[in-house]
Amino acid sequence: MLRRLNMTCVWSLWAALSLMPAALAWGQAPVMVQVETNVAEGTLYADSTWLGAIRQGSYAVPVGTAELRLLLAEVDTWTVAPVTATLDAAPGDTIQVTLNAPYYYKVESVPFEAPVFLEGMDGRRLLGHTPLLYTSETPLEGELVIDQKEYVPQRFEPGTKIWNRHVVMLEPARRAEPMVRASEVAWSPPPKRRRWIDVTAGAVAIAAGAYSIQQKFKADDLFDQYQETRDPALRDDIRTYDTRALVGLGVMQAGVGVIAVRFILR
Repeated sequence: MLRRLNMTCVWSLWAALSLMPAALAWGQAPVMVQVETNVAEGTLYADSTWLGAIRQGSYAVPVGTAELRLLLAEVDTWTVAPVTATLDAAPGDTIQVTLNAPYYYKVESVPFEAPVFLEGMDGRRLLGHTPLLYTSETPLEGELVIDQKEYVPQRFEPGTKIWNRHVVMLEPARRAEPMVRASEVAWSPPPKRRRWIDVTAGAVAIAAGAYSIQQKFKADDLFDQYQETRDPALRDDIRTYDTRALVGLGVMQAGVGVIAVRFILR
Protein backbone atom coordinates (compact mmCIF):
# COMPACT_ATOMS: atom_id res chain seq x y z
CA MET A 1 0.00 0.00 0.00
CA LEU A 2 2.82 2.39 0.86
CA ARG A 3 4.54 1.55 -2.42
CA ARG A 4 1.39 2.46 -4.35
CA LEU A 5 1.18 5.80 -2.54
CA ASN A 6 4.81 6.54 -3.39
CA MET A 7 4.23 5.76 -7.09
CA THR A 8 1.16 8.00 -7.09
CA CYS A 9 3.19 10.87 -5.65
CA VAL A 10 5.93 10.38 -8.24
CA TRP A 11 3.46 10.44 -11.15
CA SER A 12 1.74 13.52 -9.73
CA LEU A 13 5.07 15.33 -9.41
CA TRP A 14 6.06 14.38 -13.00
CA ALA A 15 2.73 15.64 -14.38
CA ALA A 16 3.11 18.94 -12.52
CA LEU A 17 6.64 19.47 -13.83
CA SER A 18 5.62 18.65 -17.43
CA LEU A 19 2.78 21.18 -17.31
CA MET A 20 4.84 23.89 -15.65
CA PRO A 21 6.20 25.51 -18.89
CA ALA A 22 2.70 25.78 -20.34
CA ALA A 23 1.43 27.17 -17.06
CA LEU A 24 4.20 29.74 -16.94
CA ALA A 25 3.57 30.75 -20.59
CA TRP A 26 -0.19 30.95 -20.07
CA GLY A 27 -1.28 34.49 -19.59
CA GLN A 28 2.02 36.02 -20.77
CA ALA A 29 1.82 38.82 -23.30
CA PRO A 30 2.66 37.65 -26.86
CA VAL A 31 5.59 38.97 -28.88
CA MET A 32 4.50 41.64 -31.35
CA VAL A 33 6.35 41.25 -34.67
CA GLN A 34 6.36 44.04 -37.27
CA VAL A 35 6.84 42.32 -40.64
CA GLU A 36 8.32 43.94 -43.73
CA THR A 37 8.43 41.91 -46.96
CA ASN A 38 8.57 42.14 -50.74
CA VAL A 39 6.15 39.21 -51.10
CA ALA A 40 2.61 40.14 -52.10
CA GLU A 41 1.05 36.69 -51.70
CA GLY A 42 2.16 34.06 -49.21
CA THR A 43 1.44 32.31 -45.91
CA LEU A 44 3.17 33.08 -42.62
CA TYR A 45 3.90 30.52 -39.89
CA ALA A 46 5.33 30.88 -36.38
CA ASP A 47 7.18 27.55 -36.11
CA SER A 48 4.26 25.26 -37.06
CA THR A 49 1.50 27.71 -36.05
CA TRP A 50 -0.40 29.26 -38.95
CA LEU A 51 -0.60 33.07 -38.65
CA GLY A 52 -2.45 33.75 -41.91
CA ALA A 53 -1.82 35.46 -45.24
CA ILE A 54 1.26 37.65 -45.43
CA ARG A 55 0.81 41.40 -45.22
CA GLN A 56 2.69 44.47 -44.15
CA GLY A 57 1.95 45.03 -40.47
CA SER A 58 2.07 43.51 -36.99
CA TYR A 59 1.51 39.92 -35.87
CA ALA A 60 0.96 38.60 -32.36
CA VAL A 61 3.39 35.67 -32.15
CA PRO A 62 3.13 33.02 -29.39
CA VAL A 63 5.75 33.18 -26.64
CA GLY A 64 8.62 30.77 -27.29
CA THR A 65 8.44 30.93 -31.10
CA ALA A 66 11.88 30.21 -32.53
CA GLU A 67 11.34 30.91 -36.23
CA LEU A 68 9.06 32.70 -38.66
CA ARG A 69 8.49 30.94 -42.02
CA LEU A 70 7.03 32.56 -45.12
CA LEU A 71 5.78 30.24 -47.91
CA LEU A 72 5.16 31.72 -51.36
CA ALA A 73 1.64 31.35 -52.73
CA GLU A 74 2.44 30.59 -56.41
CA VAL A 75 1.74 26.97 -57.41
CA ASP A 76 5.16 26.42 -59.00
CA THR A 77 7.08 27.61 -55.92
CA TRP A 78 6.70 24.30 -54.05
CA THR A 79 10.29 23.50 -55.10
CA VAL A 80 11.81 26.58 -53.41
CA ALA A 81 12.69 26.92 -49.74
CA PRO A 82 10.55 29.18 -47.53
CA VAL A 83 11.87 32.54 -46.33
CA THR A 84 12.80 32.24 -42.65
CA ALA A 85 13.87 34.48 -39.77
CA THR A 86 14.86 33.51 -36.23
CA LEU A 87 13.21 35.17 -33.25
CA ASP A 88 14.80 36.04 -29.90
CA ALA A 89 12.39 38.13 -27.88
CA ALA A 90 10.86 38.23 -24.41
CA PRO A 91 7.10 38.22 -23.73
CA GLY A 92 5.59 41.60 -24.52
CA ASP A 93 8.47 42.74 -26.76
CA THR A 94 7.86 44.44 -30.11
CA ILE A 95 10.44 43.63 -32.78
CA GLN A 96 10.83 44.26 -36.50
CA VAL A 97 11.53 41.39 -38.93
CA THR A 98 12.33 41.58 -42.66
CA LEU A 99 11.22 38.61 -44.79
CA ASN A 100 12.40 39.44 -48.31
CA ALA A 101 12.34 36.59 -50.82
CA PRO A 102 14.84 36.38 -53.67
CA TYR A 103 13.58 36.83 -57.23
CA TYR A 104 13.21 33.52 -59.05
CA TYR A 105 13.61 33.09 -62.82
CA LYS A 106 12.62 29.69 -64.20
CA VAL A 107 13.41 29.25 -67.90
CA GLU A 108 12.41 26.14 -69.86
CA SER A 109 12.83 25.43 -73.55
CA VAL A 110 12.13 22.79 -76.17
CA PRO A 111 14.65 21.43 -76.92
CA PHE A 112 16.27 21.75 -73.50
CA GLU A 113 19.97 22.21 -72.61
CA ALA A 114 19.88 25.58 -74.40
CA PRO A 115 22.15 28.36 -73.03
CA VAL A 116 20.40 31.29 -71.31
CA PHE A 117 22.14 34.68 -71.29
CA LEU A 118 21.40 37.97 -69.53
CA GLU A 119 22.11 40.82 -71.92
CA GLY A 120 22.32 44.41 -70.70
CA MET A 121 24.35 47.59 -70.81
CA ASP A 122 27.45 45.77 -69.48
CA GLY A 123 27.32 43.04 -72.12
CA ARG A 124 26.17 39.43 -72.09
CA ARG A 125 26.74 36.81 -69.39
CA LEU A 126 25.71 33.17 -69.18
CA LEU A 127 23.17 32.30 -66.46
CA GLY A 128 23.00 28.56 -67.20
CA HIS A 129 21.23 26.03 -69.42
CA THR A 130 17.55 25.07 -69.61
CA PRO A 131 15.74 23.94 -67.57
CA LEU A 132 17.13 26.78 -65.46
CA LEU A 133 16.14 28.10 -62.02
CA TYR A 134 18.08 31.30 -61.34
CA THR A 135 17.78 33.45 -58.21
CA SER A 136 18.70 37.09 -57.70
CA GLU A 137 18.49 39.44 -54.72
CA THR A 138 17.11 42.15 -57.01
CA PRO A 139 15.01 41.99 -60.21
CA LEU A 140 17.07 41.27 -63.33
CA GLU A 141 17.60 44.18 -65.70
CA GLY A 142 18.06 43.83 -69.44
CA GLU A 143 16.92 40.96 -71.66
CA LEU A 144 17.05 37.19 -71.35
CA VAL A 145 18.38 35.57 -74.52
CA ILE A 146 18.25 31.91 -75.50
CA ASP A 147 20.91 31.51 -78.19
CA GLN A 148 21.12 27.86 -79.23
CA LYS A 149 23.15 26.78 -82.24
CA GLU A 150 21.03 25.98 -85.33
CA TYR A 151 17.97 27.69 -83.76
CA VAL A 152 16.57 31.20 -84.04
CA PRO A 153 17.62 33.27 -80.96
CA GLN A 154 14.77 34.17 -78.60
CA ARG A 155 14.66 37.38 -76.53
CA PHE A 156 12.24 38.26 -73.72
CA GLU A 157 11.92 40.43 -70.62
CA PRO A 158 12.99 38.71 -67.36
CA GLY A 159 10.09 40.05 -65.26
CA THR A 160 9.94 41.82 -61.90
CA LYS A 161 7.72 39.44 -59.88
CA ILE A 162 9.04 37.16 -57.16
CA TRP A 163 8.30 34.11 -59.37
CA ASN A 164 8.96 34.55 -63.10
CA ARG A 165 8.52 31.55 -65.40
CA HIS A 166 9.27 31.43 -69.14
CA VAL A 167 8.61 28.48 -71.47
CA VAL A 168 10.12 28.93 -74.94
CA MET A 169 9.66 26.79 -78.08
CA LEU A 170 12.80 27.21 -80.19
CA GLU A 171 12.37 27.52 -83.95
CA PRO A 172 14.95 25.76 -86.16
CA ALA A 173 16.97 28.13 -88.31
CA ARG A 174 16.54 27.64 -92.06
CA ARG A 175 19.69 26.72 -93.89
CA ALA A 176 20.48 28.47 -97.16
CA GLU A 177 20.11 26.09 -100.09
CA PRO A 178 23.08 26.00 -102.52
CA MET A 179 22.57 27.60 -105.94
CA VAL A 180 22.41 25.11 -108.83
CA ARG A 181 22.33 25.57 -112.55
CA ALA A 182 19.27 24.76 -114.62
CA SER A 183 21.17 22.05 -116.52
CA GLU A 184 21.99 20.29 -113.27
CA VAL A 185 18.34 20.36 -112.24
CA ALA A 186 17.31 18.84 -115.58
CA TRP A 187 19.71 15.91 -115.20
CA SER A 188 18.96 15.14 -111.54
CA PRO A 189 16.67 12.15 -110.98
CA PRO A 190 13.34 12.66 -109.25
CA PRO A 191 13.57 12.43 -105.44
CA LYS A 192 12.60 9.18 -103.81
CA ARG A 193 9.88 9.32 -101.25
CA ARG A 194 10.76 7.43 -98.12
CA ARG A 195 7.36 6.91 -96.57
CA TRP A 196 8.83 4.85 -93.72
CA ILE A 197 10.39 8.05 -92.36
CA ASP A 198 6.98 9.71 -92.18
CA VAL A 199 5.42 6.65 -90.55
CA THR A 200 8.24 6.33 -88.01
CA ALA A 201 8.20 10.04 -87.16
CA GLY A 202 4.42 9.99 -86.72
CA ALA A 203 4.54 6.92 -84.48
CA VAL A 204 7.32 8.43 -82.36
CA ALA A 205 5.39 11.70 -82.02
CA ILE A 206 2.20 9.90 -80.91
CA ALA A 207 4.04 7.65 -78.44
CA ALA A 208 6.05 10.55 -77.00
CA GLY A 209 2.93 12.67 -76.63
CA ALA A 210 1.11 9.90 -74.77
CA TYR A 211 4.15 9.34 -72.55
CA SER A 212 4.38 13.08 -71.78
CA ILE A 213 0.70 13.23 -70.80
CA GLN A 214 1.04 10.14 -68.59
CA GLN A 215 4.07 11.55 -66.74
CA LYS A 216 2.35 14.93 -66.31
CA PHE A 217 -0.71 13.26 -64.77
CA LYS A 218 1.55 11.41 -62.32
CA ALA A 219 3.29 14.66 -61.41
CA ASP A 220 -0.07 16.40 -60.86
CA ASP A 221 -1.30 13.54 -58.62
CA LEU A 222 1.83 13.72 -56.47
CA PHE A 223 1.57 17.50 -56.31
CA ASP A 224 -1.99 17.18 -54.97
CA GLN A 225 -0.63 14.85 -52.28
CA TYR A 226 2.14 17.36 -51.53
CA GLN A 227 -0.36 20.19 -51.06
CA GLU A 228 -2.22 18.05 -48.51
CA THR A 229 0.76 16.60 -46.62
CA ARG A 230 3.64 19.02 -47.34
CA ASP A 231 5.89 15.94 -47.38
CA PRO A 232 9.31 17.07 -48.72
CA ALA A 233 10.06 13.50 -49.84
CA LEU A 234 7.55 13.95 -52.70
CA ARG A 235 9.51 16.82 -54.30
CA ASP A 236 12.11 14.66 -56.06
CA ASP A 237 9.43 12.37 -57.55
CA ILE A 238 7.40 15.35 -58.76
CA ARG A 239 10.48 16.92 -60.34
CA THR A 240 11.36 13.60 -62.03
CA TYR A 241 7.88 13.19 -63.56
CA ASP A 242 7.89 16.85 -64.72
CA THR A 243 11.27 16.37 -66.40
CA ARG A 244 10.09 13.18 -68.12
CA ALA A 245 6.97 14.97 -69.33
CA LEU A 246 9.12 17.77 -70.77
CA VAL A 247 11.41 15.26 -72.50
CA GLY A 248 8.40 13.47 -73.99
CA LEU A 249 7.05 16.81 -75.22
CA GLY A 250 10.40 17.58 -76.85
CA VAL A 251 10.51 14.22 -78.64
CA MET A 252 6.93 14.71 -79.84
CA GLN A 253 7.81 18.16 -81.18
CA ALA A 254 10.84 16.70 -82.97
CA GLY A 255 8.69 14.01 -84.62
CA VAL A 256 6.13 16.59 -85.75
CA GLY A 257 8.97 18.78 -87.01
CA VAL A 258 10.36 15.96 -89.16
CA ILE A 259 6.96 15.36 -90.72
CA ALA A 260 6.47 19.09 -91.37
CA VAL A 261 9.92 19.50 -92.98
CA ARG A 262 9.39 16.50 -95.26
CA PHE A 263 5.97 17.79 -96.27
CA ILE A 264 7.45 21.20 -97.17
CA LEU A 265 10.29 19.64 -99.17
CA ARG A 266 7.96 17.53 -101.34
